[in-house]
Amino acid sequence: MRIVIIGATGFIGGHIARRLAADGHDILPVARDAAALARQYPGRSVAVRDLGRAVEDDWYEVLVGADAVVNTVGIIRERGGDTHRAVHAEGPARLFRAAVAAAVPRLIHVSAIGADPESSSVYLRTKGQAEVFLDTLASAHPGLTVTILRPSLVYGPGGGSTALFAALAALPVVALPDGGGQSLQPVHVDDLAAAVAALVATPLPWPRRLDVVGPQPITYAGMLAAYGRWLGRRRIPMLAMPGFAMAMVTWLGERFTDAPVTRDTWRMLRAGNTGDAAPLTRLLGLPPLDLDHGLARHPATAADRRQARLYPLVRPLRWSSAFLWVFSGLASLGLYPVADSLDLLATVGIVGPFALPLLEATAALDVLVGLLLLDRRRVVVVGALSIGLIVAYTAILSIAAPEFWLHPFGPIAKNVPLVAATLAVMAWEA
Repeated sequence: MRIVIIGATGFIGGHIARRLAADGHDILPVARDAAALARQYPGRSVAVRDLGRAVEDDWYEVLVGADAVVNTVGIIRERGGDTHRAVHAEGPARLFRAAVAAAVPRLIHVSAIGADPESSSVYLRTKGQAEVFLDTLASAHPGLTVTILRPSLVYGPGGGSTALFAALAALPVVALPDGGGQSLQPVHVDDLAAAVAALVATPLPWPRRLDVVGPQPITYAGMLAAYGRWLGRRRIPMLAMPGFAMAMVTWLGERFTDAPVTRDTWRMLRAGNTGDAAPLTRLLGLPPLDLDHGLARHPATAADRRQARLYPLVRPLRWSSAFLWVFSGLASLGLYPVADSLDLLATVGIVGPFALPLLEATAALDVLVGLLLLDRRRVVVVGALSIGLIVAYTAILSIAAPEFWLHPFGPIAKNVPLVAATLAVMAWEA
């Protein structure tokens, strides 16, 4: 079959695409990142489209002749023009209308457990709006087969939630919001991909909606304990975190990180995330993987354990580097006596009318570098610039005032670990 997969460079879309290709289907991967498509699907025909922005005419030439369309696109956090409404509701509506116009006979849409147009969660509300639209579309076109998959928390290699929960399980003490009794039913991404493959292959009229969940519910605390076992930890100290503290954590997470730690995700966690595994079991012909066996399918490597331990440290490392640059620039601009700063410049031979403008220019440059480091999208370019400045400052001082190498406070020696820390941030955030 010719199957168009929307969001094929994403975690879920990528696994589904690879499974369908392995089953012998002619897949057309679609995503908005042309470079990512080329990396993940070398030598294969692909299409570049942005679900949140593409209009119906953009989709027609991609969809004509397809036997099925699988939409896997979703976002947890809004960024720029990528709003929940645009990506979850308006974009899919345009896609599905174009699919009907192109006479595509089957639509498979990856939604979410709890999707409801009346939900207090913006994620679930917009997912629910897409489901209502699909119901209306299917009613108007009796020959159209529509299946809405409603997964619980999806985990597996390459998943953002897998990285986050592994990092939480690697902490010396794990904080459990409201005691960690929230109920979840995580499903392995391979089971989700297998469900799509089975739906494509079977002519049976499956229900319009299908819960894609693990075999049984598990508490949030139990889930983190499973991740700890996967990482090789025998015991994880756990501490209950009151709800108001979690509210503060999510407030900070929304403003200072890009992790899926938001008030909306906390709202969904409190509401629970479970469903009926029986229909999925019938579709697959066997029960879905439980969390321990699903994680064990890809045993944790040294790289996985290292990533889990470093995950919570990289952003503080970048922020502290930014603080150092900003603070040093402000110190030179007046927090430290300007006369004393000019005396330091004099030790390297910079005196006269150009000394003060040079001091102010370099100080302003330091502040700028620090502020730019706060934006992870530019961290590689800005990191390279900061390393260049460090090397330049070090070379000048080493030639003009080599005694600073022996200063007990290490004003030059500290540049060596600072360069290493900057390289680490660049490597992680790239």
